[in-house]
Amino acid sequence: MMKFSLNSVPAGIPTWFIARSHRFTTHTHWRMGALFADGEEERHLGLIETYPHDRYLRLTVRGPVPQNFFVLLRDGLELTLKRFPGLKIKRIMPCPGHEGKECNHEFDFRQLEKAVERKKPTLEIQCPETFKNVSVPGLLFGLHWSTQSAVITRIDDL
Repeated sequence: MMKFSLNSVPAGIPTWFIARSHRFTTHTHWRMGALFADGEEERHLGLIETYPHDRYLRLTVRGPVPQNFFVLLRDGLELTLKRFPGLKIKRIMPCPGHEGKECNHEFDFRQLEKAVERKKPTLEIQCPETFKNVSVPGLLFGLHWSTQSAVITRIDDL
């Protein structure tokens, strides 16, 4: 999931994005959001939600290997946002929570990118709310580094 915090939410953003992503439509859309799927099998579902009063959008993708579909939808959303000059965008990744409990902290996406771009990538980052470590690849890709071999095996089995 990625949250796009904006200085304002122009009325056209949800409809432009829905039109741009029409090839993924499930024909389930409403004024402030839409549900998308990748292909006839609908193994992955994507949800865009708009919160104009709180000035943010949220893009969520679920499925067995959600990264690719997330990237496709995010690319469409980024192109849509470029249509609105002067829009200030902050990309945020919500903390996944700890030990089954929710956490309200939100990580700055740029900081997470910097963590993995280092010569020796940072695999974990501390949540300032609970002081517990959170997987950086888990935040960015929905994967925890310790499950990498299991994920690769599962992809090979597809």
